[in-house]
Amino acid sequence: MVRSVIERVRSNPTQFGEVEIHPRTLLSLAVDGWSAWLEEHLRPVPELMGRYGTGFPLATADLRFLRPFTFLSANAFTRETTVVFRRPRDVTVTCDTVFRRVAEDGRAGEDFAEVRLTATVSRFTPGTLCAAVLGALPAELLARLGPDERGADRRHSTLADRVAALEATAERVTADHHRTVTAHRHLCEPGDQWTFVPVPDLLAEAREALLLAEEATAPELFGTLALGHRRLTFDLHQPLGLLDSAHLTTTAYQDDTGPAFVHRITSPRGDPHALALETLRPSAALPPPPRVPESRQSPEPLGTAAPGGPPW
Repeated sequence: MVRSVIERVRSNPTQFGEVEIHPRTLLSLAVDGWSAWLEEHLRPVPELMGRYGTGFPLATADLRFLRPFTFLSANAFTRETTVVFRRPRDVTVTCDTVFRRVAEDGRAGEDFAEVRLTATVSRFTPGTLCAAVLGALPAELLARLGPDERGADRRHSTLADRVAALEATAERVTADHHRTVTAHRHLCEPGDQWTFVPVPDLLAEAREALLLAEEATAPELFGTLALGHRRLTFDLHQPLGLLDSAHLTTTAYQDDTGPAFVHRITSPRGDPHALALETLRPSAALPPPPRVPESRQSPEPLGTAAPGGPPW
């Protein structure tokens, strides 16, 4: 039996946007659940890294939004986290977190999101947090795992295949949109390498910058601002170090399942850092495009009515 850790989370406005719980919130809470599981069943993360020289660099994050969940959906929700080390050689680990609404009477409600984090097990000189190599947990820690918590088959990411299928079959709505991202200190963790928790925010910024850049050629894209996610997946191929810069390229697609956005983060030389795919919930009747902020409008003659539409 795979052991789990269940914790209650109180809802607060910083966890949500207008249309859904922030992907960043789910990712951060999933990492927190992973840390809680490790502390309860192995050792606390600082001790794993500082004493045992063991870390878990992320390879893939897969966020599935099972149903809409907004700030007013519930006063609280729970997260349930399980962790399994996988073949070959226990050097890959998956952390699965299920988010579940708490009803007003305190009983468990329906699941509204699932997050799967897949990482490798890395070993390094304790206390250095760098020069890591692939390696299994120390035998002392492996012995603490239950039989169902190790030895399961490794699950490979399917993201590249999903992106290739989308690009081959879906309608391409926009040209590539380019921007630069830099791993400033607030985007880094110990070891001065980027942390993956803010990645959904970087993708959202790129997506919305594309909407602004394409407002004249693809105005229908503005309606996607009112849509929540169906799924958000990203693979990390190699890290960015402190103050490293990279190119973030975003393209919009549309197929019969709804809007989709492909993101690629590459080095100035073209080496891949990350690949991501956002798919949004389809809508039969999208709302009108949001009004363009006044600072971006052409000056209106006196007495001309302001453009309609919802405020931005």
